[in-house]
Amino acid sequence: MTWRASHPEKVTAVNARWRSKNKDRWNLAQSAHRRVALSIKKGLLSRSETCEQCGAAGKIEAAHHDYAKPLGVHWLCRPCHRRWDAATPKSRAAGDV
Repeated sequence: MTWRASHPEKVTAVNARWRSKNKDRWNLAQSAHRRVALSIKKGLLSRSETCEQCGAAGKIEAAHHDYAKPLGVHWLCRPCHRRWDAATPKSRAAGDV
């Protein structure tokens, strides 16, 4: 069992503190996620079945480079998405995200 799984109350508290300190960034990110989901639902955007980075199939996620451009996404598997986010962190300022 991971630390996160065995300490859900601490994870919830840490996440809540981060969201309260980064409201603009959080709102911008949530808006971008909703726009992607709605665009997929309406058929305006289609989710890739394979990762753009490694070609793996399975659960593919929309990776945003800039939340201000919500439909500009890369389709990555979770491991590639995590590595990509770590290598190209988003700016802390909402307008620069």
